[in-house]
Amino acid sequence: MAFPWPLLPTHYETQSRFEWPTPPRTAQGVNLLLKIGHKLCQRICENWLTVGLGTPMFMNFMKPSRVVRWVAILVVLIATAGCDQATKHFARSRFSASDPKLLASGLMEFTLAENPGAFLSLGESLPPELRGGILTIGTSLGLVALLAYLLKGSNVGLLPFFGLVLTWAGGVSNLIDRLSRRGTVTDFMVVRAGPFHTGIFNLADMAIFAGIAMVFVGICVNGWMGKGKEIKNS
Repeated sequence: MAFPWPLLPTHYETQSRFEWPTPPRTAQGVNLLLKIGHKLCQRICENWLTVGLGTPMFMNFMKPSRVVRWVAILVVLIATAGCDQATKHFARSRFSASDPKLLASGLMEFTLAENPGAFLSLGESLPPELRGGILTIGTSLGLVALLAYLLKGSNVGLLPFFGLVLTWAGGVSNLIDRLSRRGTVTDFMVVRAGPFHTGIFNLADMAIFAGIAMVFVGICVNGWMGKGKEIKNS
């Protein structure tokens, strides 16, 4: 991309001679930055996406380097765990189990609970030894295995990749609670709709649920588009 430098003479028309100017150093520097930015964007797009005709960009396969994967994982982890731990700290200082607070005409309830179970209080009725082994040791091993899968060079759709990263980050944040609070996780939100209500959950649970939904949508769309291509080619 060339910098559009106006064609103006170095001397005014009152002089007998003039020369067409070359762009000043500032313009040459802008030109160079534009070219570098263009090449960098092109390399990033080629690195992350193999664009296919008729295929949405967010559903294409990607092959980023391990460094790029690490950066993406760390950014999602810091954002998810940071927000989750901050809201849990706020809930422990402001809410209590004996004094629930209602919001939006009773649709949302805030109450404090130290959950010894898993996602949405699953497994809280298990014996403490078995529950601790499954939810602490088992969860830790599962998160390590998922991290290894995310870092390896296999083809992963962009949407499923970030869905898995979001699920992993939510699991890590809940594991931080479990390791630092004697096997319990702080929950403080309940959604109610008339006589129906959800289990008590936290922001990390929401991240896990959203990540699973992203993976499911990515798999379904990939399968649907794969069948469409087979029918078109047949």
